[in-house]
Amino acid sequence: MTTPPSVPRIMVPDPAGVSYERHLALYGPVPRTRPDALLREVAESGLRGRGGGWFPTATKMRAVKDNGGRFLHRPFTLANAMEGEPVITTDAWLMTNAPHLLLDGVALATAVVGATESAIAVHEGSPQAQSLLTAMSERPDDEELPTLLEFPGRYVASEESALARAVAGGAGRPVHGVRPHNHGVSGRPTLVNNAETLCQLALIARFGAAWFRSVGDPDAPGTVMVSIEGAVASPGEYEVPVGARVSELIRIAGGVTGDPTTALTGGFGGAWTELSTIHDVAWAPEALRSVGAEIGAGLLWLQGDDDCGVSEMSRMAAYLAGESAGQCGVCVFGLSTIADEFGRLADVAAAGPPRARIDSVLAEVPRRGGCALPDGAVRMLQTGLEIFAADVAAHESGHCLTGSPGSLPVPPPMPYPVIMPGKAFR
Repeated sequence: MTTPPSVPRIMVPDPAGVSYERHLALYGPVPRTRPDALLREVAESGLRGRGGGWFPTATKMRAVKDNGGRFLHRPFTLANAMEGEPVITTDAWLMTNAPHLLLDGVALATAVVGATESAIAVHEGSPQAQSLLTAMSERPDDEELPTLLEFPGRYVASEESALARAVAGGAGRPVHGVRPHNHGVSGRPTLVNNAETLCQLALIARFGAAWFRSVGDPDAPGTVMVSIEGAVASPGEYEVPVGARVSELIRIAGGVTGDPTTALTGGFGGAWTELSTIHDVAWAPEALRSVGAEIGAGLLWLQGDDDCGVSEMSRMAAYLAGESAGQCGVCVFGLSTIADEFGRLADVAAAGPPRARIDSVLAEVPRRGGCALPDGAVRMLQTGLEIFAADVAAHESGHCLTGSPGSLPVPPPMPYPVIMPGKAFR
């Protein structure tokens, strides 16, 4: 029997890549297990979704399975490899280096919920799509393979209801108040899991719940992949036990470069925090949230000491405003107004607007949108205003403390306000 991997478990030395033979040598074949037995094993493992919400995977699977029987619609399984967060590289790494583990996970999830169809969703033009296609060509001839689907790489297109809507032929925009486990692809109960969650599922099926829980946080067992970027010596993708100290994450990424004092956690919808606040905190959902940080989809960005926080927030606000799905007024006009206010703040020649004005605009947005985009944007910007208070005060008085536009790789923004998104979401 193949020896269970220690840590890392997915990002092993000489990963399987697109070789099915290497994959089997590394992990062994998927054992034949009854779907109900595997569901119990997943529940006992405590696996939680790694896509950002950290929802118990077994609970979601059970809901899809039960709804399939209740509404006489056969379920659909959808692997989300869309990588909505610009700086996170987890999905790209998995599709390139562990595509067979992902395919195993899709097949297992499909069996557990009783689905009759499955698909993997990637960004349109994703270079990793070819790696998946190559891996599929190596699988046994009698295996039922998922369909590979490509969708526009918009920020909210990877939200689970948006993805289910797109698979059914609609625009990849969130559906307010509808959850795919009840009403997903073409009205069918749909299991949407991100790529890393499905890879973890494939390991649990092989090595069991006890093995999975042997590392990690008691409330969030196992390992987690983290994109560690910014002011570190060796930025990139890493796998650590959930609950590893942030200081350990920094150490395995080669230590800091320069003298960073702030960090962005979770992603563009995450939170800015003082590095000293989280340095000795566990990289786990509840532990980070208790100090005002977010684990989200797995980003730890260390902010360079020469980068202007106001410039970073201004560029992020403009990007997020342009990523609106154009469905909710608070998102269309609220995020656009916020982006404009931060743009004026970043322009030192304008010397303004005052901080109180920005605070008042931010306060009008939360809990009024149809998806999490507005709330996440506001959380990121509100925490940034606190963390970069000195930068903000300097910009209010007409000068910048660093003169740097920032180094966070923010994509060029789409035009905003987004009134008619059109084909951008199809």
